[in-house]
Amino acid sequence: MTTIQKIKYGTSSVIYKSMQIVSKLDKGQDTGYKLIYAPDTWASVGPGGRVKLSNRSYVAQTPDGRSIRDEWTVVRQSIDKITIKPIIKHGNKVFLMFLYAPYPAAGEWLIEFPNDILRANETAKQTARRILEEKTGCTSNAIRILSEEILVAPFRFEQHETIAEAINVKINPKKLRSIDTISEVLLIPEKILGELLESNIIKDFKTRSIIAEHLLNRFRHHV
Repeated sequence: MTTIQKIKYGTSSVIYKSMQIVSKLDKGQDTGYKLIYAPDTWASVGPGGRVKLSNRSYVAQTPDGRSIRDEWTVVRQSIDKITIKPIIKHGNKVFLMFLYAPYPAAGEWLIEFPNDILRANETAKQTARRILEEKTGCTSNAIRILSEEILVAPFRFEQHETIAEAINVKINPKKLRSIDTISEVLLIPEKILGELLESNIIKDFKTRSIIAEHLLNRFRHHV
């Protein structure tokens, strides 16, 4: 029995409905909420046509008979991605490895975790190991997958992300750089990550989310 299943239903109808939905999701059951949409008509845009746009007509329905009909522009990228959270231990100190990379859309350099395309002919662990070496020059024999099929921005994008963690990272000082880009490799002490979130130095939402989950797990282990 999971933690979700152990939660007692309250007397409030809102609480009851909320926990019914969460419980069904936890068990992999149909919640009764439907999303029906017409076939997409995709138009390719951008370099290589890797980005596609479609005006998706849909009907959303609830179990109690409410419904809405609308149209929404959906963006699909032909690639899913994987992001790696490398953890480095040096004595009694813990560091996380990041890249400092230029982002033309944002108009600035941003701190992020190493990431790239999730290749179809590789397992997620193989891709994570390859990306870590390609982006930082470092290696790890201990990769684990934290989350799969994460929706990047479900309000607009049809794209998924896998999150991996690399420990026992071996650093070669001569290769501690981004090999295939001009990005810089950063080693940031774990103890200041909370301050970086508060100061808004780290602006990328995905990176912030991974850091927040990392700190939450560290807190749980110390409680």
